[in-house]
Amino acid sequence: LPGFDLVLRVGMYRSWGFPMERTMSGMFLSGIVEMSTKLIVAITAVLVWGLLRLDLNALAIAGIAALVVIGLALVIAMILRSEEQARKFGQMMQKVVRWVMTKFKRQAPENLVDRILSVRIEAREVLGKRWPFAFLGAFIGQVIVYSILVISIRAVGVENDVLSWSDILIAYAITTIVTSIPITPGSIGIASLVLVGCFTALAGKEVSELATAGVILYRLSVWLLPIPIGWIATLRWQATTGVHLFGGPKPKAIPESRSAN
Repeated sequence: LPGFDLVLRVGMYRSWGFPMERTMSGMFLSGIVEMSTKLIVAITAVLVWGLLRLDLNALAIAGIAALVVIGLALVIAMILRSEEQARKFGQMMQKVVRWVMTKFKRQAPENLVDRILSVRIEAREVLGKRWPFAFLGAFIGQVIVYSILVISIRAVGVENDVLSWSDILIAYAITTIVTSIPITPGSIGIASLVLVGCFTALAGKEVSELATAGVILYRLSVWLLPIPIGWIATLRWQATTGVHLFGGPKPKAIPESRSAN
């Protein structure tokens, strides 16, 4: 259900004693880490594709995208390390946002610098030295899902000489980027459509039926099967904490030891 994931996570974190501000910061930063990992996986897929096929266009796209991501990473690192640099960046963004909003005859937010400084403090406290583990966890998750896709395609009889692992990787990367835009809940229909389209374009129409079967098997594994598992876990969480999604006991205050860590 649209928005249900957000409600559930907020409810869980609050039931474990985390304050709302820390909860929202953690969820925001986890989204940044997940999206960054998807971009890195996509760039890697295009780079591998270009190297294996000696495609200069693919290599150029991967190179440009990598430079953009590296540039953004350097800006973020600069903001996190230096309050002065964060303030300068905020002032620059304030001018840019004000100019853009003026063109649309809208009122621009005036406290953007303070917001960026606040996010900087939260990011340093929440991530701290944990950021390598956050990226490692997100990367392992991507590898697992990609592996399930490869296994599903092989299980229906599509061999490596028809769709190689690099072909499946580039299709997976394209799908990951496309489905980052929440068009439908859980990207239902969109992910399957993009995957089948990519596989058909790469291997020809003669493999479209087998590819479709493999994609259905993959979507059953990564989207449908986790739903009943998730509901079982949710009901168990509600039973053990006594907190319900739409009402229930007020969450406890965050313990001192957890706040410090």
